[in-house]
Amino acid sequence: MQTLLKPENLLNCAKDVQLLIQITALLRNLVASPKRHAQFVELGLIVDLTRTSAQYNFSEELQLNIARIFGKLSMHDRPCVALAADASHARQIVRCLQTHMSCAALVLRASFTLGNLCARSEELRMTVMLECGTAALLPGLLERYWRHDRKLAQAEAAIHRVVARLEVKSPSGSNSARGTSKNSDATDCEGVLTKLVRLVANAAISPVVGPQLATTAAVVDPLLDMLGCKRMPESEELVLTATVAVTNLLFYDSSENLLFSPENKQLLCRLLRPMLLESYNIEALVESARALGNISRHQDAKQWMSDLRLDEVLCILLAHDDRDLVYYCCGALVNLAAEPHAARRLCQAQGLRPKIAALLRDAPEDDPELSMVAVKVLSNLRLEEETGVGKLWPEEELQEVLAGLQRASASRPVTESVEDAERSCALVDLASQLLNALQVDD
Repeated sequence: MQTLLKPENLLNCAKDVQLLIQITALLRNLVASPKRHAQFVELGLIVDLTRTSAQYNFSEELQLNIARIFGKLSMHDRPCVALAADASHARQIVRCLQTHMSCAALVLRASFTLGNLCARSEELRMTVMLECGTAALLPGLLERYWRHDRKLAQAEAAIHRVVARLEVKSPSGSNSARGTSKNSDATDCEGVLTKLVRLVANAAISPVVGPQLATTAAVVDPLLDMLGCKRMPESEELVLTATVAVTNLLFYDSSENLLFSPENKQLLCRLLRPMLLESYNIEALVESARALGNISRHQDAKQWMSDLRLDEVLCILLAHDDRDLVYYCCGALVNLAAEPHAARRLCQAQGLRPKIAALLRDAPEDDPELSMVAVKVLSNLRLEEETGVGKLWPEEELQEVLAGLQRASASRPVTESVEDAERSCALVDLASQLLNALQVDD
């Protein structure tokens, strides 16, 4: 197959394309076997496929076969390293996207490959997004397929209205067209959107690319629209991926970040509320808590979270058995607890102090980060008393907190690594300071 791909073995005529389509179709089937990934790298087939793609960029069917091959290869370490070794591979994938952006199947697989590359390293994120021009192309693709999704949704809604009228006229159901599942076009479009949004999410990790995407309306607006229009039960993967992308973009706290406009912060609080209350998906809960942790750095967002009682939901989720969810809930509560009125309400209505004390009591010894964020919540809760507006903590709660802090202050590194030692030392210092301060108050 590789020999047939060589330029010297082609006929230099229109028949070349048909031959190449058949060759790449066979290679697409061969690459499905894990045993063949090494052969594709060792034989240099990735280079041959990129050259073929560049030479026959006009053939959509050929490009789709090559995109399928690269998509499968990019899921595995060794081929992905080979794809990353030379920017010409990613550059040709982007060129192919520009030429065939109306082909949903090709856009899906090409964006999937680029997303896999962006997930690997900061160097690759910079190469794919900036050097290869993906950052300039991606907003237009995202807008294009989101508009298409909305047109398909409108058409589907119109069909449902007609069906509903038929069912009213024909109670027996003899003339009604039953079934409300998505049509294939809508499913394909949503699949493309999922891969494009995943590319945004992975690229947004870059401290250079992320802020640029966060200031691009053609990226931010579709993401917010997706969270508003789509629902977890019907579009679980897209909603989750959009939440991840928004959370990653919220990391960049600047006035230029469109997500931090007052309107968008309020909208996000409203959009994340059903995610926290109704989602059965633990990843969705984790990402929602992460997002709330990021926007709770802003005073107005704290007020909206309080108005929507999202802070109470975060307190309730502290009892969850998923470590990451508890960690990110604590992260948001650190910011919320710094507000005296909010802190007092959470302690009175949700028993926040005993919940944090229980967390410190039960936290694994090899997880100083979780204990650290819990101690930070308690430190901010104590600020209420320092302002003079709060009362002394109830004796029973105080004793529970002291016991939890004593355990945290006795923490020791579980390994000899410098990083682990630094985390443990920071935890011991903060827990000891708070412990001493509370004992003095007592």
